[in-house]
Amino acid sequence: LDTLKKDDNFNVSIGQGVRTGFAYINEKGILGDDTLRQAVQMALDHKTMCEVTVGGLYTEGISVLPSSLAYGYDNLKNPYTYNVDNAKKLLDDAGYKDTDGDGIREMNGKKISINYITYENRRLSDFAQAIQTQLADIGIEAKINSMDAEEIKKMVAGEYDLCDSNWITVGNGDPTEYMANWYGKSDANFCNYKNAEYDKLYEQLDTEFDEAKRAKIIEQLQQILINDAAVIVHGYYNSSMISDKTVSGANIHTADYYWL
Repeated sequence: LDTLKKDDNFNVSIGQGVRTGFAYINEKGILGDDTLRQAVQMALDHKTMCEVTVGGLYTEGISVLPSSLAYGYDNLKNPYTYNVDNAKKLLDDAGYKDTDGDGIREMNGKKISINYITYENRRLSDFAQAIQTQLADIGIEAKINSMDAEEIKKMVAGEYDLCDSNWITVGNGDPTEYMANWYGKSDANFCNYKNAEYDKLYEQLDTEFDEAKRAKIIEQLQQILINDAAVIVHGYYNSSMISDKTVSGANIHTADYYWL
């Protein structure tokens, strides 16, 4: 991109799309512990990962819905901002310490080791490796497995701790289907997330057709997920298109990378 931007023969069009890269957090396993999830969130430098690790291919964000969409992103608050010292203190205060000096903390007598499934697409595996390194800094082991057909079965069965994904969040112009990833009664809830308030609000979307009210409900759903440290948001995928200067009107739009 940098090379093409400097070349007068080309137009470079870049736009924040509607895809979110994220990692499911399986609350059926070790990450069902609130303190551990919160510490994991605080250990991750998403700004550097988006701008450096993946070279700006993603825009940093705190919510499962892109900041470019009109669902109250600017009103959202993140109580688990990046702070490694705070992450370590949280684990120390909970008694999760490295007692044998191997660099890995223990919880309930067992090493804190996370099974992390990722795959080679849209730089998700690069996020996984960066997260693995950052978690090691606070005494948490992450074992990375590349996704294949068998790993996909494990994702559906909930046999993982972290699992990368990349979704078009508003495939039909609305995020309701996407937000079902965390709805307690949904078949798409592969992360075993349960929150009665989230479920009640989600069900309101089925009967509420006023756009302003729907937007407010969706804003509330996002904040609940943030408060619960329910998902690791990598960022919002930026689409790009390069065209010869003899072509006019070839600009990428906030939809997806497809262009007609």
